[in-house]
Amino acid sequence: MKNQFDMIEEDGVVIYDESDDYDPGQNESEQAEEGGFSLMTNEEIFTDEYMQNYAKKMDAQIDREKRMQRLISIGVIIAVILFVGIISYINFKNIL
Repeated sequence: MKNQFDMIEEDGVVIYDESDDYDPGQNESEQAEEGGFSLMTNEEIFTDEYMQNYAKKMDAQIDREKRMQRLISIGVIIAVILFVGIISYINFKNIL
């Protein structure tokens, strides 16, 4: 089946070309039968292998985030202790 598109030209300049708006998915059922364009189904996209790889990647990302949060927490605690220690030393150095 050959698609025919309207084209409007004035003085050699294309003003409207219907083929610009053409979506090959419009005739999906016809093209799928001919072995042409067809969209993948969810079952074809989300295979078990894909889901397992995705789960591994997300688990690794969660582990990295937990490790980073733990390091940040330790850093904040140490910084607060040092800050309090320095302020205490400055205020009470005359007593020592």
